[in-house]
Amino acid sequence: MSKNATLKALWKGATMGLDIMRRGPVSLTDYISMDSAICHGKPCFKGSRVMVADVLELLEAGDSFVQIKSAFPRLTRNHVQAALQFARQAVESGRQAAFRAAHHAHSGR
Repeated sequence: MSKNATLKALWKGATMGLDIMRRGPVSLTDYISMDSAICHGKPCFKGSRVMVADVLELLEAGDSFVQIKSAFPRLTRNHVQAALQFARQAVESGRQAAFRAAHHAHSGR
């Protein structure tokens, strides 16, 4: 997903009435993991093979939380918020290295 598409997804997610950005931040490591054995190391929601990029693409397409929940019943609003936070951090850092460092520090590896 391009930087421009990521920003569009962030904007749509924040303006779609999802009320997810008003809740305050969630801990990314509670909802997102990156494991080379799962989806080639791409960011996924913990305990699943649902990739963060898939949810961001749905947001970019204008899907509501209800539509995302229909496609991925195990996801909560916090999962969607974590995806948006992840995208924001990826845009800010320009890469996923910052998340990997934070994840390793949190997990003690």
